[in-house]
Amino acid sequence: MPAFFIISGYCSSLDKNIKSFLTSIGKSLIIPLICFSFISDILWVTCVSHNNLYITIKDSLLRGGSLWFINALIIAKIICYIMNKLFHHNTILILTFCFLILGVLLNQYHLGENFIIYKHGLIASFFFAVGIFYKNNEKYFLSSMNISFYIYPFISLLTFLVRVTFTATISVTYKTIPFLVLYSITGTLFLLYVSKKLIEILY
Repeated sequence: MPAFFIISGYCSSLDKNIKSFLTSIGKSLIIPLICFSFISDILWVTCVSHNNLYITIKDSLLRGGSLWFINALIIAKIICYIMNKLFHHNTILILTFCFLILGVLLNQYHLGENFIIYKHGLIASFFFAVGIFYKNNEKYFLSSMNISFYIYPFISLLTFLVRVTFTATISVTYKTIPFLVLYSITGTLFLLYVSKKLIEILY
């Protein structure tokens, strides 16, 4: 899932005014999130759980919708948009890394409810910021892709020793944060490098 947030950051533009930004968030993320979550909840109640539909939808809304990664993306984009207006691009990486640590600690020690998946959003904000950084620093992006192609296969072998996941369930501790960051970034860049080479071969 970190690849989803990194690529989203790379493809996003944060240089909009506040009205255009919020309109874009609403049309491209919030409305689809609500609609698809509503449909998903109805199908889940009708075909699987047979629970009370009203309670299911209410609980889903409190969680931020059944598509957790879209909700996390909304939070990540808002965090990075605000920081982009207040700080230098490169500073955003440092600040969002602090948010990543905070999100991991809040989840690891079960500090409060994960209302609207905000803990996921805190963690996702760092990976979104990585995408922004690479978009603004093409030279580093290309060199990082080339390096990742060679080192990622070796890094991926460490998954047999250290298991970390950032999905609907977060299994990351403060001790495994470095591995999550390294594995996620090099894995995403490896995927992009292979995709780039395949396009060059095919076209």
